[in-house]
Amino acid sequence: MADQMSRDTFCSIVETSYIPYALTVCESVRRFDRDILFHVFVTDHSGPFTELEARHPNTRFLSTDQVCASGVALELYQAYRHSSMDSFRQSMKSALMLYLLEHDGFDKVLFVDADLFFYHDFHFLFDALTEHAVLLTPHWRSSIDPSMDFNMFQTIFTDGLFNGGFVGASRRGADAMRWWASVCVRLCVIERTRGLFGDQTYLNLLPVLFEHILVLKHRGCNVAHWNLQDCPRTLVDGEVLIDGRFPVVFVHFTRSTIEGIVNGEDPLLSPHLKDYEQVLLHHEARFDLQRYVRPGTEEPVAPPRKKTWVQKGMDFLRIRTRIRKFLEG
Repeated sequence: MADQMSRDTFCSIVETSYIPYALTVCESVRRFDRDILFHVFVTDHSGPFTELEARHPNTRFLSTDQVCASGVALELYQAYRHSSMDSFRQSMKSALMLYLLEHDGFDKVLFVDADLFFYHDFHFLFDALTEHAVLLTPHWRSSIDPSMDFNMFQTIFTDGLFNGGFVGASRRGADAMRWWASVCVRLCVIERTRGLFGDQTYLNLLPVLFEHILVLKHRGCNVAHWNLQDCPRTLVDGEVLIDGRFPVVFVHFTRSTIEGIVNGEDPLLSPHLKDYEQVLLHHEARFDLQRYVRPGTEEPVAPPRKKTWVQKGMDFLRIRTRIRKFLEG
């Protein structure tokens, strides 16, 4: 059971090879709360993680033996664990959150995909769960002005109104999590022609079926390539703001997001990507920016660096030399 001092927690789901990614998003969270608990469910592992947990305090690694022992999590395990690891990983979000709320006794849980990275204090998200049962983030796919990118706008109806890479729930949201898990037991596949996108499109119904569902309007949450039109980035007094007023809380570094940054479509997020890359490499993740560069484009966009006083001095000498040579003919 969770102790009285730690009633809030983050969680994520990965396969063993992606544990470095989970550690990366965890490190970004710990910049704003070094004691926050973080749970990582590893879908292809059974047994304890004694050595790993010893190296990472306040991080708990969960195996299928623990999470999938009974209830709807066991049903999901039986439905997908041996047939589709993608479906198993996607469908287990709700079951993992339910496990932490009911089995471990946490009051509030934030699920985050392992390719998220935080740049701003997140505590307001937990605060929102004091009054609400579930938190959802809209995709913001060219929805304000569909004419700007109508193809992107249309994906709302195939991929879902909300992004499944971030979902929050309090204890009062347990019924919503249980419903979400139960429909995933029946079907968790990507078939856009049928309006199915794994576990994600089922989120469309949560505000209809349940009370106290909060759709987050803070556009600094879940910043990604797909919301470049609706969530414009601006630089204000040295800080990147979304829509001119929202700080970047967390970025969703999907492949399209990274490609947009390194190929110059989303240059203001270059420092954010550099930060993300450094932490990934620190945790020995297999990550190479070069594979995101499109053929025929420039090298990955790097954040501008301030010149040192030595470089400024060399620039001055070069300019003075050119002027002298010009005057001497």
